Amino acid sequence: MTIQSQLQKIRQGKLAPVYLILGTEYALQEEAKLAITQAALQNPDDEMNKVVLDLKERPLADGIFEAESIPFLGERRLVILENPSFLTGEKLSGGPLHETDELLRYLKQPLDTSILVIVAPYEKLDERKKIVKELKKKAEVLDVSPLKEGAIRQFAKEALQEAGLAIGTDAFELLLTLTGYDFSKLQGEIGKLILYAADTKKITLADVNQLVPRTLQQNIFDLGDYMLRHDSQKSLQLFDDLLLMGEEPIKINGILLSQFRLYLQVKFLVSAGNTQAQIASSLKVHPYRVKLAMEKVRSLSLSYLTEIFDALVEQDLQMKQSVVDKKLAFELLILKISRAKVISGK
Repeated sequence: MTIQSQLQKIRQGKLAPVYLILGTEYALQEEAKLAITQAALQNPDDEMNKVVLDLKERPLADGIFEAESIPFLGERRLVILENPSFLTGEKLSGGPLHETDELLRYLKQPLDTSILVIVAPYEKLDERKKIVKELKKKAEVLDVSPLKEGAIRQFAKEALQEAGLAIGTDAFELLLTLTGYDFSKLQGEIGKLILYAADTKKITLADVNQLVPRTLQQNIFDLGDYMLRHDSQKSLQLFDDLLLMGEEPIKINGILLSQFRLYLQVKFLVSAGNTQAQIASSLKVHPYRVKLAMEKVRSLSLSYLTEIFDALVEQDLQMKQSVVDKKLAFELLILKISRAKVISGK
């Protein structure tokens, strides 16, 4: 069952006595907590039955005590425990003592009048621990790990459909590109588009271009793309635009250097027979960035990419040593790369 299906079940009032929210996608964590809170506490007085404890500061026993307490003027008690580091392999010094036997005892017979939510903002837990095994067995696990590309596409389509909005293919693809398939950013931008198109119920390519901001990384990705396409006019214009926005040449060069480092790494790993998923895992880079890099380097040789990378490294060194006019030096570099002969192949 997907996280969206689980959340829909919760919104219908079908609640489990214990939840484990596991994963690092902050927006999904918040959405899960909100869905549980709204389903569990529906009356004005119910807020008095909501308890949130940070286990960095309070012992686990306090949380179990709250879960075993009788609701005050309400049907349910909601207890949210955050940062349960004792579920991981992380060794911490200081902080409260956590008696996991208390939680093990509670899991055997959780109260019908309480909803216990444990929020674990970690990539993984220590599966060797008894408490982790038992918690995963007894609790409803809500996986809030970063969504993959397909799941993010589906989320965006469903969110726009639920709002009754029509969006063209080009506009939809641009929305995904500008948000970098980042769930949190995408969620925020969709909310903005829904408000903007409340009357027309239609989102155009122009709307997305106007409302969804390009990040610095996106602009510099475009700059690198223009340079590889030998379009010196667009390259220089975008560089000037970035300067007008207050960006420094040395910062632009540094991000471009990072971009071409990724291109080199991806080209090498693709040549070695690695898949997109393997490359993303090996480099610890978002799969969408790897996908874009694979498309970009397909027709470029390793030697050509190395030549550009070396030029950016040399430029970075000279800028940091203040031996050149940074703006002029970067403009000359743009012209050099834009006019360089493209070497195709391996």
